[in-house]
Amino acid sequence: MMNAEERRVGEMLDEVAPGLDDTIRRYLSGMLADDPQEAVTVGLMPTVGNFFQSLHVVSDEDEAEAKCAELTELLEEEFKVGRKNPNQSVATADLPKLLAAPVKLSGLARREETEEEKSLRDSIWGLTDLRKKYNLTYMATDKVKPRGKAAAKARKQRASKGAAEDLTKVSTMRLPNLKTGNNDRTISVENINLAAPDGTELLDGAELKFAHGRRYGLVGKNGVGKTTLLKAMANFDLENFPTHLRVLHVRQEVAPSEKAVVNVVMEADVERNALMDKEAEILERQDGGYAEGDEGVKQAAADDEELQEVYARLEIIGAESAEARARMILAGLQFTEEQVNGPTSALSGGWRMRVSLAAALLIQPDVLLLDEPTNHLDLEAVIWLQNYLVGYPHTLLVVSHDRAFLNEVVTDIVFFNRQKLEYFRTDYDHYEKRRAEKLREQKRIYEAHMAKRQHMQEFVDKFRANAKRASLVQSRIKAIEKMDREGIEDVEEEKPFRFTLPNPESLGRPIIAVEGVSFGYPLDSKPNQPKKTPEELEAEAEAKAAEAAAAAEAEGEGAGDDDSDGDDEEEEETKKAGVPPERLLFHDVHFGVDLDSRMVLVGANGAGKSTLLNLILSKLRPVDGEVHVNPRLRIGVFTQHATEAFDMDLSAVENMMAEFKGQDALACRGFLGRFQISGEIANRPMGNLSGGQKSRVAFAFLTFRRPHVVIMDEPTNHLDMDAIEALVQALKEFRGGVLAVSHDRYFIENVCREMWVVDGKRVSRIAGGYDEYRETILKRIATHN
Repeated sequence: MMNAEERRVGEMLDEVAPGLDDTIRRYLSGMLADDPQEAVTVGLMPTVGNFFQSLHVVSDEDEAEAKCAELTELLEEEFKVGRKNPNQSVATADLPKLLAAPVKLSGLARREETEEEKSLRDSIWGLTDLRKKYNLTYMATDKVKPRGKAAAKARKQRASKGAAEDLTKVSTMRLPNLKTGNNDRTISVENINLAAPDGTELLDGAELKFAHGRRYGLVGKNGVGKTTLLKAMANFDLENFPTHLRVLHVRQEVAPSEKAVVNVVMEADVERNALMDKEAEILERQDGGYAEGDEGVKQAAADDEELQEVYARLEIIGAESAEARARMILAGLQFTEEQVNGPTSALSGGWRMRVSLAAALLIQPDVLLLDEPTNHLDLEAVIWLQNYLVGYPHTLLVVSHDRAFLNEVVTDIVFFNRQKLEYFRTDYDHYEKRRAEKLREQKRIYEAHMAKRQHMQEFVDKFRANAKRASLVQSRIKAIEKMDREGIEDVEEEKPFRFTLPNPESLGRPIIAVEGVSFGYPLDSKPNQPKKTPEELEAEAEAKAAEAAAAAEAEGEGAGDDDSDGDDEEEEETKKAGVPPERLLFHDVHFGVDLDSRMVLVGANGAGKSTLLNLILSKLRPVDGEVHVNPRLRIGVFTQHATEAFDMDLSAVENMMAEFKGQDALACRGFLGRFQISGEIANRPMGNLSGGQKSRVAFAFLTFRRPHVVIMDEPTNHLDMDAIEALVQALKEFRGGVLAVSHDRYFIENVCREMWVVDGKRVSRIAGGYDEYRETILKRIATHN
């Protein structure tokens, strides 16, 4: 609880630096309110100013000094403190001993500090309270030697573990070469060539053009080479790519480890790690002393100079505030304090992806490369992320299929097509319009070119044998040859893929009725186990409930008709007793689905959205309430893993015959042909099909079921823009019901009319739809910060 002085200082900080993270605000308030006289005397720039710069509250050192001066005036006025002589600098005798003379860090490393000096250093840097709360490590010279030994040991362990250890890293980043580039953070590289691992040419003579501070969306068909380009940039594998930049590429799949989440996030900054290792190495040499004579003096001087460079660079990259910023970012991505301090091995794949994202946002590299960052996020986290990225101070390049996300975040679109990169200085929606206009103009120029050529060719053909017009004929022939040499290519306008879902026959109500349903975790979960994420608990609950449902069904088949009522009552009591109220995912849920429904479920990951779908699909049984489904109802299911469910060794035709028993090859081939899966493609193993082709096979399976209601769980994940648009258009024309879990705003706004939120053990409808939900989330984010 903050006292009155701390609250007043907090108000001053709000006035000087509005929007400051609450954790940092409380910590600075406590530090300044504890001894405002000392804070004003020593000066705020070494402490508060450094935090402002590290957290990008200010754009440069001058702005930081201005804000510190403003805060100093407020402190002097409020607490009636000030420098002893405002017209002169403080006399050396008035300063504490540690600040009475220039401090040489190498000297501090070779002598033992007094308790007074240690206390003063902690107070100046604000470490006392912060270390109590977060157990922060910092560049204290009395701790350097043991840390240096530990770092050396860790380096040996990393080397011995080999390449397998790399799988636990959350991102790819190479050490920048800071001796090149003249601090220019604009990227301009011509004649870029790029090939896939199998040798396929992806880019041929392309140009990279990324202005510092702009946010780019990289778009193109699945398989065109977008991810390969990001990896090549992060690894400095492109010829003439500027290597002085800090470039980080977020990995999509990360192996689990026993390291704490917050440590994994901080360790992703390879430059910070290398600098701290170098610092420990130099201080260990200084601690051991140098040889006598000129060589020893030279080595000591060189180490002093290098150490100052290391400290300067650590300050630039915000090494001191890394843990506080890491915790703030993880909180924004909905990690609990227990998850933050726990190992990544306790997290599901989706949550480990969030760890990767947190590392990228912490490091704030000169060039941040994100590859489908929204795939494993819920809608709340997507809103938080786009709100964060809009203010990203450096260059951002993001690959995403989420057009609403791109519209919110990016300033430019880069179109990866036909081994070239085209640049559009606009958001995604306007890019589509401008590209369509550009294609129409190119088509008009080409048609005019060909009409002119045809006219001249007709003249040549008509008068070729006419001696009187021989000179004119030769002139036309030369003109045609020149036109052919210059060559204007025809515009390849690929017709967008579309499909339709057959409209179902009418059914009597209820179609699907959820009445008073409750569901939660079984009581017999093992005690004293590591804390599981909500997603893992939900999956565990689903598995156990499915087993219980199967056992109950088997028992019911063997029971006599006379005892059915008694058995039902006993089963109900058993279900209720197995899940205490505090372990319920949701309670007393009521809603219905009919052929006119267009419903979307949103909420935090692990809240129970997928569980609710599985209850409707009879994969689970509720602990209370009932789910009524019309016995004639046909349900089509489409999930984010729809394209991964195929047997990749079989062809599309063979997969369809295996899924729909009794269908012959000819019928399956004909049906798949309606989805542009025909000829050799239909017989090719699914593993050799492109992502778009696999999507069309999945759409074919969905259509073949002729569903009354389509139930979807994150259907847009792993689909490219064209496939998403095809799905959206098919669902808009569909005359059956739709129930979906989705975080894709474009999908939600174009397909769904009702939004239901799973939160706080309740499932409730939001009358204002996406806009109301977004405002609620933004208010929650503002309150948290």
